[in-house]
Parts: sequence; C-alpha cells; structure tokens
Amino acid sequence: MIKNVFKLNGKPINVCTSWDDFTFEQYERILDLKDDDVPEVVSILTGVDREILEKAEILGLENLLEAARFLKTVPKWPLATDKIGPYTIPPNKAGKFEIQFESLGQFEDMRKAMGKCATIVDLTKTYPLFVAIYLQKISDGVYSYSKAVEMVPSIRRMPAREVMALGSFFYAKLRSLLTGTADNSPSPTPSPKKSKPDSKSSTKGSGLTPR
Repeated sequence: MIKNVFKLNGKPINVCTSWDDFTFEQYERILDLKDDDVPEVVSILTGVDREILEKAEILGLENLLEAARFLKTVPKWPLATDKIGPYTIPPNKAGKFEIQFESLGQFEDMRKAMGKCATIVDLTKTYPLFVAIYLQKISDGVYSYSKAVEMVPSIRRMPAREVMALGSFFYAKLRSLLTGTADNSPSPTPSPKKSKPDSKSSTKGSGLTPR
C-alpha cells in the first residue's frame, strides 16, 4: 500500500497497490465491477466514496492509475493461513494447517450454502459465511447459524488474503467429503476484470486466539 503519496483536495490518501492490501469487501467490489468504471476502481483503491472522487481534485491521478495495474493480474492467494483478522489459528501437533469440522450443524450449513452457488463468483462471495460458521463456534463454544450470519459483515472487512485462504480451505474440504476429491486441490479463483486502470474514459480442538 502506498501511503501519503496521492492527494485528494490537498489531503494525503492511501492507495492499495496489491491484492494483499485489499479487505475481502474491496475484493468483492472488484468482482462486481462493470467494464471501464474508472471512478469505481479509484474508489475501491482509496476507500473514498466515488461521488466525492468524481468532484474532487486528485494530485497524481495518472500515477494512481498506474499503481492499479496489478488488477490486470490474477491474485495468488495462500493455501493456508495462521491468522484471520484478530484471531490466530494454531497448527495441529504435526505443525500443519488442518482444521476439522466440530459439529454436524457446521458441516450441513456450509454444504447448503455451497449448494446455492451457481458460479465461481457466487462461491467466492460465500467464503465469509464459511469463515463465520467456523469462527462463531470457536468464539462462543456452541454453534449457532444465526450468530454466524451476524459475524459475516465483520469478516468481509478482514484482509481478503486471509478470508480467501480459510474460505477456500473449507470449500476444498467440503468438496473432498462430498465427492471424494482430494482436499488439497486448488479452489477456483474468479478472474479479475481486465480493463479498468487504463480505460480511455488443524485436529478437532484447534481453536482461535484473539491477538
């Protein structure tokens, strides 16, 4: 992330310059982009409302758009993570990332959510719910789907790379349990839009510890 390089109406603004800078919410907005919507791209990269941007004076706009060229690349998300937002995920006894379902309710609710996904984008947008279903049980001790749903907005504000890593882990595990496919198979990643910047107009018992 570039800090204090660009100025909006004379005030410094921070700009995302890699996929790792995004929250999941920002990444989700990228997936929803319409072609050639430069104001929306700048809004996502800076966190500034597009209505403000469209009327503002931006010092270094051309350089800002140049910094956004990473959007033309396919993000490479990690296959595992030892943290998600304010929580750490401890490894199992072998030192590996291996989370197990801790209740039938969790498995069934994730299965139902996955079953409603018609496209790769739909599946990706379901990852925060997968993560919430896991975190809620660890946080409260007893699984509750309604409480898990309440956690989704806060998870969407967590780093995209962490949500994608944990969400895709659960997708792969579900697929493995339901179809027999190896759970270490890479999960699909939607291709990012290609045009905007240069447009002419562990084992059971594994828990999480807040950091």
